[in-house]
Amino acid sequence: MELTNIASERAVLAGICRYGLDTYLEVEALLEEDTFSVDYNKVLYKCLAQILSQTDKVDFVSILSAGQSLLLGEYLNKQEVLKHIHGILETPIDENSIKLHAQKIRRLQFGRHLQGTIKESWKNLAAISGEETISEIMGLVETPIQDASLIYTKQDNFRPKGVGEDIDAYIAHLMSDEKPSIGLPTGFPSYDSAIGGGLRRKCIDLIAARSKAGKSLIGQTIAINLASKLQIPVLILDTEMSEEDNRNRMLANLSGVPINEIASGRFTRSEKDKQAVLAAAEQLKEVRCKHINITGKPFPEMLAIARRWILKDVGFQPNGRTNDCLIIYDYLKLTSAEGISNALAEHQVLGFQMIQLHNFVVEHDCSCLCFVQLNRDGITKETIDTIAGSDRLVWVATSISIFKEKSAEEISDDGPNNGNKKIVPLVARHGPGMEDGGYICCQMNGDVARIREIGPVRINRRDFPQRDPNSEGEDEGEDS
Repeated sequence: MELTNIASERAVLAGICRYGLDTYLEVEALLEEDTFSVDYNKVLYKCLAQILSQTDKVDFVSILSAGQSLLLGEYLNKQEVLKHIHGILETPIDENSIKLHAQKIRRLQFGRHLQGTIKESWKNLAAISGEETISEIMGLVETPIQDASLIYTKQDNFRPKGVGEDIDAYIAHLMSDEKPSIGLPTGFPSYDSAIGGGLRRKCIDLIAARSKAGKSLIGQTIAINLASKLQIPVLILDTEMSEEDNRNRMLANLSGVPINEIASGRFTRSEKDKQAVLAAAEQLKEVRCKHINITGKPFPEMLAIARRWILKDVGFQPNGRTNDCLIIYDYLKLTSAEGISNALAEHQVLGFQMIQLHNFVVEHDCSCLCFVQLNRDGITKETIDTIAGSDRLVWVATSISIFKEKSAEEISDDGPNNGNKKIVPLVARHGPGMEDGGYICCQMNGDVARIREIGPVRINRRDFPQRDPNSEGEDEGEDS
């Protein structure tokens, strides 16, 4: 069945002819020549666009004149075309219904586009050799369809707006929908405050750490906070941890039972631990978090996975805006040798990947928390240049922080109740960051996969938030 609605196409063209420039500008973002399925209507729309680029009204003579300037005069002089134009000009139409008809024919154009995309995918599938991976074969079909879907979704509302346009409605929205933070809350309130109110849309927030320092635990803790407590979808793109390891850690975090007890099955020896793990398993069923190990996958395939997740699991608001979501990339490194050559070093390839990731989160209007590796100098220094590939990461990162173990001196100065780890915000484009030498204290209990924020400390140790020794979590175990 042909995807077309001649009546709606006629209504849109009649509305533009009758009401002129204001109506045309109202629907212009939804229309192009191929939005119309009939040649008569395609030609007439081109003429109307030509006319309204120069004046604000349309009549029969101006249509013929525009046709001549577009070298369509011979076509327009055909008897059946002239009759069609007269019919359009004489068609009565309610001004308020024109945009609804424009939206309808835009969706039909999208349907026709998908039909063509599917036909092209069919041809691409016919050319496979059998050497491709299943994921690569799926990409031949899914990626073109996803790209088309996102283009049309975004274009529905893609137009410049006056800075004061709809400002009253925007202020009313802010007043009626007060939020605790501007971005997504991580569950680390001092960190959120330092970077400017949580993890914002269209932004990449970086956390750098040495290997085995606990960066994956931070990511999992934030994922649980958002996906379990707030029911915000989270995708973990993991370059190291298997699905089994990720589950064991999340079960440990929720149950308080040590990871090794869960992984070995020894938790069943204690009825209390067994019930805690079973309860945690029930919680995980409701957690809106997905995890995938992307080791060995080319970077474009990783982006395709994220795009597929946004389309299938996150979805969009009625205005086309992506629903709240978070992508956690743990961590930025080469997962394959793709892209490395005599001309490009590894850090340059990582820089290009970071730019691609930034473009992705801007295009798809989502938030991203990305972990990166701290080089050996980061053991003693806390500066940007201790982060691998830092010169290229700073270009696009919204915030950059270091997560590391406290020194013995810092633990002594801060006191035994103020944690064994620290977060050091170095760059914060939207927030105040920290005073020089300041940091945020955290307690990491690796055996149960838990990290808690305690609070900020200044270099002079004044105004440190003292904890109650009897507060919850004091005896959660030793750092693994």
